[in-house]
Amino acid sequence: MRSQHTPGSWTFEFIKSPDPDNIPDRFTISGNGSGKIGELSLTSLIPDLEVQEANARLIAAAPELYDALNNLAHLGSLSGVYDGLKERNWWQEMLRKAQDALERAEFGA
Repeated sequence: MRSQHTPGSWTFEFIKSPDPDNIPDRFTISGNGSGKIGELSLTSLIPDLEVQEANARLIAAAPELYDALNNLAHLGSLSGVYDGLKERNWWQEMLRKAQDALERAEFGA
């Protein structure tokens, strides 16, 4: 079954905790008009603020990354797209990776 995700665009925001002893600082990920999608807490697992910010940026870019990858996979499947490409094997490998990533995103494979 193909999964549905909250439509983009997504944003992220750093939230400083008013009570850091009980509630860690965190990044929230929000959908355009959909409210909060998720949260990344600064815990002992990944205490580095820069790493967590990079993770939040990547998650927030997910809808746009998905669309771009989907377009690439569709383009690669069109007949004749390989004509004249010197590095056909490289292109086929990139297309396979794009299709595998889309399958993971859509079906959790």
